Amino acid sequence: MKLLVAAACLVIIAGGGWYGWSEWQAAQRASEQAAKEAEYERRQRSFDNELRRNECSRQIADWDKGNRRSLIQKYGDYAENIVNNCRYLVAIPSSDSPS
Repeated sequence: MKLLVAAACLVIIAGGGWYGWSEWQAAQRASEQAAKEAEYERRQRSFDNELRRNECSRQIADWDKGNRRSLIQKYGDYAENIVNNCRYLVAIPSSDSPS
C-alpha cells in the first residue's frame, strides 16, 4: 500500500513538473516572438521615417528650384506649409543615427 501511495505521489509530482516546464517553454516562446515583433516594428518605423525624410528632401529641393506646381496640385493651399514642415523634419537628426 505504501508503495502504491509513493508511486501515486511520484506521478503527481512528475505531472506537475511536466506541466510547469511546458508552461515555462510556452512563455519563453511567446516572449521571444514578442521581442521579434517589436524589433520588426522598430525597423519598419525606421524605414518609414527614412522614406519620409527622403520624400521631404525631394519636396524641399523641388520647391527651392521653383518646381512648385506638382506640390501645389498635391497639397493645394497648404503646399508651402508642408514644405516648411519638411524643412523642420529634415533638420531634426534621425533617432537611428549614432550619437
